[in-house]
Amino acid sequence: MRKTTLITGEAGYIGSHTALALINAGHHVVVLDNLCNSCRESIARLELLTHTRVDFISGMIGEDPNGRPNNLLPCLAQVAIGRIPELTVYGCDYPTVDGTCVRDYIHVVDLANGHLKALEVLDNQEGVNSWNLGTGIGYSVLQIIHSFEDITGITIPYRFAPRREGDIAKFWADPSKAVCDLGWSAERDLEQMIVDTWRWQSRNPQGYQSSFERPALRAVK
Repeated sequence: MRKTTLITGEAGYIGSHTALALINAGHHVVVLDNLCNSCRESIARLELLTHTRVDFISGMIGEDPNGRPNNLLPCLAQVAIGRIPELTVYGCDYPTVDGTCVRDYIHVVDLANGHLKALEVLDNQEGVNSWNLGTGIGYSVLQIIHSFEDITGITIPYRFAPRREGDIAKFWADPSKAVCDLGWSAERDLEQMIVDTWRWQSRNPQGYQSSFERPALRAVK
């Protein structure tokens, strides 16, 4: 009997990729999403992917929040494609390698697979648990910008602005508990994150509002 899993916020970036991982692992997924920061097109494309049993990311689903993105990589992609005129870097005087904040970045597929591993473990234990999912490696904002430029060949215009209240200089995840308990670790590096982010944005310049030609669906086996 297939397991039924409820995903809240499935139409979003992490939710859609987690749903893809769960469906391909044999779960029946039930979606709950009010679409306040996402788009119904995400669900349509997920259905297309799962009907054809695609088990890799093809640039059909990606991060497309309503309004300006809060995360660095989608901001970079929208600047590169011309949706945002320039990137704002908050703070250039932190005690880091180049004065900009350092954070841990993780590929959304690794994050989705981490959720899947956690569900499998929780099936066999009672109570509540928590795990940090990350690479354990920190990159500064400028390091991310320069890596994006090197990989895509696109120059990113940016400007410095004052620090944001509450931002700390650097932090990253300690995934050692997830490695031990779940047998999970991030497999994709920064280059792969940037390649896949740019693949999504370049194929969908206006996000989910972009025109999209759907191939004919094959019958589900």
